[in-house]
Amino acid sequence: MEKKEKLLTEFELAVFLALAVSTVRRNRSTAPHRLPPWVKIGSSVRWRMATVQEWLTAHEVGGGIAAPTPSTKPQKQAHLGTPTKAERIKKAKSATK
Repeated sequence: MEKKEKLLTEFELAVFLALAVSTVRRNRSTAPHRLPPWVKIGSSVRWRMATVQEWLTAHEVGGGIAAPTPSTKPQKQAHLGTPTKAERIKKAKSATK
């Protein structure tokens, strides 16, 4: 007896790739190169698990080196836009000293 191959639905593929189902559907119709090859069974669309895993392996990028972790606290970025009420009060108090 042959072993049954696991076929994924759109929902299962979306969960497996951590994508929204709508993204899978949109990419299938407008950007098929962004998804693994699929199989049409009647009007249904399915993905073979083995094909998905091969596709993921073929699309790996990077050297496997973890990004460096910052050893210091990140600098606070300058506030853009209108100063907050607390900033205006602080500025007014420092100007009167």
